[in-house]
Amino acid sequence: MPVYSYALKDGSRRWMVKVNHRDWQHVKRGFRTKAAAQAYERMVRDELERGLIGHSGITIAELAQLWLENRRPRVKRSTLEDYATQLELRILPVFGKRKAGHISSLELQAYLNGLSPRLAQKTRFGLGGMYRLAMRHGLVRLNPVVAVEARKAQPTGGRALTLGEVRAILAHLEKPWRQLVLLLVCTGLRIGEALALTWADIQPDYISVDKAWRKGRLDSPKTFRSLRQLAISPSLYHELTALRGEAGEDGLVFPHPATGRHMESWNLWQRLNTAAARAGLGRVRIHDLRHTYTSWLAQGGQELRLAMDQLGHADVTTTLRIYTHVLESSRDRYRQWLESEVIPELTDSAVIPIRPRKKS
Repeated sequence: MPVYSYALKDGSRRWMVKVNHRDWQHVKRGFRTKAAAQAYERMVRDELERGLIGHSGITIAELAQLWLENRRPRVKRSTLEDYATQLELRILPVFGKRKAGHISSLELQAYLNGLSPRLAQKTRFGLGGMYRLAMRHGLVRLNPVVAVEARKAQPTGGRALTLGEVRAILAHLEKPWRQLVLLLVCTGLRIGEALALTWADIQPDYISVDKAWRKGRLDSPKTFRSLRQLAISPSLYHELTALRGEAGEDGLVFPHPATGRHMESWNLWQRLNTAAARAGLGRVRIHDLRHTYTSWLAQGGQELRLAMDQLGHADVTTTLRIYTHVLESSRDRYRQWLESEVIPELTDSAVIPIRPRKKS
């Protein structure tokens, strides 16, 4: 990285620095003194050694495209579309034209701090994947995402309904919406899985789950564990077959009443919230039906492995962490057990009857 002098037309002299690195070529002219040129040369050498410069010159937009192509054979199409959406909304408008090797961790941290925790997590995931790919192929020398602190998003939580609350909702629904809600709350099916069902998937003892309706098209279920045979009861089978009519094996179990085609989730969402409001229950999400089903499994003492299999979770910790909600009746039974079985053995106080708590 030598320093050279050169003459101007007026006879004065200037100094320049030539960088001829294997990953970075650069010429800087116009230094009035040799000392100034040498100081710049020392700064460039230090940044090259620290990995802050010295890269292929690839931009974030170019790196994003490479990352998407690298992920294409490894993830579902819908997942790839989610990645592309996050890139277009959060990353490319801010960093797209920037050179990947010129972005610092402090700059990324400041940007992510301005996003909600959930969006920051998604954005950090995309950036991290892009920089890991770039590091693996020698396109950059430093991964700034490693030093960026992740903020955990607060779980949105889910609502576990009681039998009485579900019964009140069903009372305000007509078919096929009543049967659809009954199916979701009695099986834990995801809404996309339910909307993709055909009569060939419905058997007296089980439902075959091998597809899902998502964003206007048929797709594979969420995970490999979501390909499953879902146990159902005879009464639920009877409720479903009451809808069949003259539909063939390939006919949809829940076609749109007006078009006969696949329904979208918002079709049910509108009717579910109307029914919940009429029942005096406030807002109820479609996914709350899945939460409810799993909480009922836990309340009924069903095996955790069965819950994992029915819900199509790839990991049993997901079942424990996200979906199992403690119902108030479970708390009442716990209080009764503690009062009658434990406290009398530790104290001389008499057992105090436990009264069920009233809803607030």
